[in-house]
Amino acid sequence: MSIAHNTFNSYYALLTQFKNFNFSYPFTVAIGLVNIIFLIYLLLRKQFLLTFLLIMTVFYTNARSDPLNISETDFHATVFISLTLSFLSLLLVKLKDELNHNLPYFERLILSSVFLLLGLYWTFNTLYLWNKFNFKVYGKIMGQDPLIYDNKQVAPLLNRLLTENDYYWIGPFELQELLFIKARPASKYYWFLPANSRDEKIKSEFITDLTKNRPKIIVFKTSDHFFGVKASEFGKVLIDFLNQNYFRINDLRSENLHLDIKFPKQRNFDFETDFYFDKLRKDEIIKELVEKEIIEIN
Repeated sequence: MSIAHNTFNSYYALLTQFKNFNFSYPFTVAIGLVNIIFLIYLLLRKQFLLTFLLIMTVFYTNARSDPLNISETDFHATVFISLTLSFLSLLLVKLKDELNHNLPYFERLILSSVFLLLGLYWTFNTLYLWNKFNFKVYGKIMGQDPLIYDNKQVAPLLNRLLTENDYYWIGPFELQELLFIKARPASKYYWFLPANSRDEKIKSEFITDLTKNRPKIIVFKTSDHFFGVKASEFGKVLIDFLNQNYFRINDLRSENLHLDIKFPKQRNFDFETDFYFDKLRKDEIIKELVEKEIIEIN
């Protein structure tokens, strides 16, 4: 009910805006206009089942987004926007087809006005989207804006230490690194965030996966924050597992082992505290780290 209530209020607010013809930012109004007109069209054609399905679809696809405040980074609205574009294409084809027939003057006037209104808004909407795209691309090409982050930080090191048959896990949320790591993820849970920590089933399955497919290396940044919660707090179940079964470079220092790190310092990762190595393979891993000149023991 709350989703339907919020969506209805958003559409009401959008309808009050379309009369202003704010073509400097037509995006949300243009999207709302398509759905409202398509809804009315289906009702007038007595397609009640399709009308009901359209309403439910609009409600469902806006469960985690707001039609009134869609932004560039609102990936939750992707399905809603895609469906709206499909509705627009269908609506324009249907309106054009009907205008090609002999219609009463009043009906032709209404359909022509609707067709013109949609065409006007979506012409400016297309120009708006192109301008936004061009602005961002130009800045990156000319070196005025930072490039999109696509540099691997951890993956090169893990690929040196892991074979294709070795298991690993990296988190709490490092999806970009997964694209470049050649080994096998140890769990079906590719990230571990506060919401995961509140679900006993997920926690149990996660630790079961790590026990069954014991990773040679786990990378976990305890200093990270997500949704206002420290990783050291929501990741307690994982940290307990790591403390029992894994060692870090910091732990080697506490054992009075004198060593230097040869691996270049990374921007977002601390090799001494964020990398956990399997205790069952401790001697093997230390030897490998030395042989591959990642650490040097004095």
